[in-house]
Amino acid sequence: MTLGGLWHGAGLTFLAWGALHGLGLGAGLLARRARLSVPVPLGWLLTSLFVMLTWVLFRATSFEAALVIFKGLSGLAPHGSGFKWRTIAVAALVAMVGPTAWAAVHRLPPRRILAFGFALLFVVVLLKIGDDANYEFIYFQF
Repeated sequence: MTLGGLWHGAGLTFLAWGALHGLGLGAGLLARRARLSVPVPLGWLLTSLFVMLTWVLFRATSFEAALVIFKGLSGLAPHGSGFKWRTIAVAALVAMVGPTAWAAVHRLPPRRILAFGFALLFVVVLLKIGDDANYEFIYFQF
């Protein structure tokens, strides 16, 4: 996997990304051989978290830049740039306690105006999410 990281780029962050993925695969193999049982939701959560956090290294220009991102994710960044714990807590509460989207949609009578409204809301949210982002094509230099 380290070679896979090197294939993506010559920087040390790519090597670290590949090495960490190799270690993750090795840990999974050792756990399977040791017959360690992890509940499926926990395994999914840990795997997703590991992959998402290691992707920071893939995209960061340096280890210092990755550290800034990790600090921001953990709330250790300077005031105003940290992780929005309250927002995430409210969203998680709504997701766990509130009705599922499927149940909510099936309670409403089918109307074109509702479909149009939800589609418009979806587009606005997507535009807002990418509002201030600068997404450079990562393979542009190849």
